[in-house]
Amino acid sequence: MDRNSSRSTVTEASTLGRGISIKGRIAGGGDLTIEGLVEGEIAIEGELRVSEQAEVRAKVEAAGASIEGLFEGELNASGLVKAGPNATVLGTINAGGFAIERGAKVSVDIASEFDLPAELGKPSR
Repeated sequence: MDRNSSRSTVTEASTLGRGISIKGRIAGGGDLTIEGLVEGEIAIEGELRVSEQAEVRAKVEAAGASIEGLFEGELNASGLVKAGPNATVLGTINAGGFAIERGAKVSVDIASEFDLPAELGKPSR
């Protein structure tokens, strides 16, 4: 096996550390952890992790996401999006599932293929 073919099977992970501020477009094949500020567009094949001190204002395409900090924008994920207890999530979520932990602040439009629990699907009177 040559070096390039073995490399394609490895999922790369990247971290944008605290103090890093990016305006523009980020694209990649692996997971991405953000600890700083990102404004713009993110397109990754792996998982997006927004740490507690991070701020992300972006349109995002990812396999899934775990949000502990601030996310504002549009997030499109084929898998699960999780809002942790310290998260603030604003915007639009289109995902395979959406989990919200107690304490998270969430104000989003949700588009998904999952069924809402019966108590949330009842018409208001």
